[in-house]
Amino acid sequence: VAIDPQTGGVLAYYGGENGLGLDYARVERLAGSTFKPFAVLAGLQETPPVGLGTTFAGESVPGLRNDEGASCTHCDLKQAMTLSNNVVFNSLAKQVGAQAVADAARSAGIATPLDHPDERIALGNKEITAVDLAGAYATIAASGVWHQPHLVASVVTADGRVLYQSPSDGERRFSDRVARNVIETMLDVAPHDDLALPGGR
Repeated sequence: VAIDPQTGGVLAYYGGENGLGLDYARVERLAGSTFKPFAVLAGLQETPPVGLGTTFAGESVPGLRNDEGASCTHCDLKQAMTLSNNVVFNSLAKQVGAQAVADAARSAGIATPLDHPDERIALGNKEITAVDLAGAYATIAASGVWHQPHLVASVVTADGRVLYQSPSDGERRFSDRVARNVIETMLDVAPHDDLALPGGR
């Protein structure tokens, strides 16, 4: 699923090969590391905020490990996001509170239930849909303004009468400054994983 951050319009949608079968874009699946930005979002909205330069211990501990190459003795939130360090984000969620992470995700646009969260919510232990995730990421990309994801922009008759127009007004969910900081944590993720993004994105 790809969503235009400025309108909420769905630009691309793939639910699977069988158009009459299960729609995988709307199936709830574990979010995994895609949920880490919402922990950053929660931290930035604390008083005082947990800034990107805040450092945490990042070595694996009993009961919680990092993937190979993702550990660090101490790393800040941007480094932790780049490495996808589980220990750091577990610690961040413990510090700000699991409910704060759930609330931050909800404010960005995650609509699927996030009931009874614990600190592992930052590691994506809740099930969400691809539609929800794309919509929430679009809110971050739109500087904190949420738009209702939609497939139909408008319905117009042959003689030009507009029967339906999708909502154009967005709803500010968090500040531009907070959104920019969340984006900053994600900038090095794709290059670190040797994933080239076209157009310098």
